[in-house]
Amino acid sequence: MCAPQSHWVTSSGKVPVYMGTSAVSLTYVGSITVKQRGRPQPGGRTAVARGIVDREVREEGVGDAAATGSWLTCAVGLGRSWCMTRALSTPPVITPGLLGGSPQPVLPASGGLLLRPWEDADAPAFLSAYQDDEIRRWHTRRPSCEGQAREWFDAYRQDWKREKGGHWAITRDGEEVLGRLALRGLDFDDGTAGVAYWTLPAARGAGVASHGLQALTAWALDEIGFHRLELDHSTRNHASCRVAAKSGYPLEGTKRSAAVHDDGRHDMHLHARIRGDRDTPPTPPAGPRSNRPPKPIHDAWSS
Repeated sequence: MCAPQSHWVTSSGKVPVYMGTSAVSLTYVGSITVKQRGRPQPGGRTAVARGIVDREVREEGVGDAAATGSWLTCAVGLGRSWCMTRALSTPPVITPGLLGGSPQPVLPASGGLLLRPWEDADAPAFLSAYQDDEIRRWHTRRPSCEGQAREWFDAYRQDWKREKGGHWAITRDGEEVLGRLALRGLDFDDGTAGVAYWTLPAARGAGVASHGLQALTAWALDEIGFHRLELDHSTRNHASCRVAAKSGYPLEGTKRSAAVHDDGRHDMHLHARIRGDRDTPPTPPAGPRSNRPPKPIHDAWSS
């Protein structure tokens, strides 16, 4: 629709800016002030400006590009440009750029816990988690060495910048790694995301997963503005079910034969927390108890 190297016209105001080589490989890089007329300065890459258009948008020699009140995405690069209107009739629940435009936060949690981004020095502890037999029971994607663990950390940092997800180490006072929490599958349009977690063997049975999950949930729902958070786990993972219930994620149903584990396909329980749900978590359902050590917590996405 857009002519190569074209000018574009929109209303004034700050809008998020993404940069990349295509519409599917964009990274948030900040915001710019858009004036009545202007040309993005891509510096050899594709520059993308996305924001509310409150009047007709016209491109030189192209004509109408979007109607009043629609969402517009425009990219102008060397020799190539494109623009499209946002297909949905509703504005996004969360404004693009809200996460990627700021550093990933450190989140305090009850019990002296601190959720912080993964650091390269955490690679040994991270790798040891995937060498634990019980954690391996629920995970089919596993790092094979410390170098690969650090590659995962690099990918986690890119996930944050690209607003694809957030990954935290659950630590004691920011030092000793006790477990992992992740926010994945971010959907800014509908305001939904998924959560995942595991704990190291030495940290099980002390409320580490539930304290961390409650802190991440409060931040995602109350501060960022997500409306719904989901988690799922194998129906055979009773410990994860107790953590979900204790953290205010009621069971919504069972997804039959939904995930593949080393021992075959598993049915998966689906839990969810909605913004506005009562703050006091419901009491977990009573279940059979044994003298065996508690089972590990299942991570819904395996990585």
